[in-house]
Amino acid sequence: MVTFVPPDLVPDADDMLTDGVLGRRMLAWLIDAALIGVAIAAWFGFATGFTVLTLGLGVGVYGVLPAIPLAYCWISVASPLSATPGQALAGLVMVDNDSFARPTVVQALLWIIGYWLTLGLLCLLFFLAIFTLRKRCLHDILAGVVVVRRVRLHRLSGWSA
Repeated sequence: MVTFVPPDLVPDADDMLTDGVLGRRMLAWLIDAALIGVAIAAWFGFATGFTVLTLGLGVGVYGVLPAIPLAYCWISVASPLSATPGQALAGLVMVDNDSFARPTVVQALLWIIGYWLTLGLLCLLFFLAIFTLRKRCLHDILAGVVVVRRVRLHRLSGWSA
């Protein structure tokens, strides 16, 4: 059982948890984009080979391509890692905004849907993070999650992944 000290009881806990998060999120996004690109390229190569081997009958496996980025993000955020691989490498973790527990599967799904809708809207809603408490984007707010620095969350509450 993890003991949690609510941020309200610790002076400037929000600032401590979210200091430097925006820059790290941008770095994480680049890492995740590269990893998703590798996964898509690998699946594309498999699908091409499979389609050739089946003389065109296996062309349907190309239909999986659009699901790869969604599955990549959803599975990694809903996992015990509580972050995409890029976020984990950048020292970030996604937690529930109220309890600082790992996000639920539903929260992860809401976050992913909102995230990809934000990308589809020319990333304009990402700028909301500059002005919000805890540096949250709209999809973070709608899903009820916050992205914080892993080390500082551990220091504050004894949280462990």
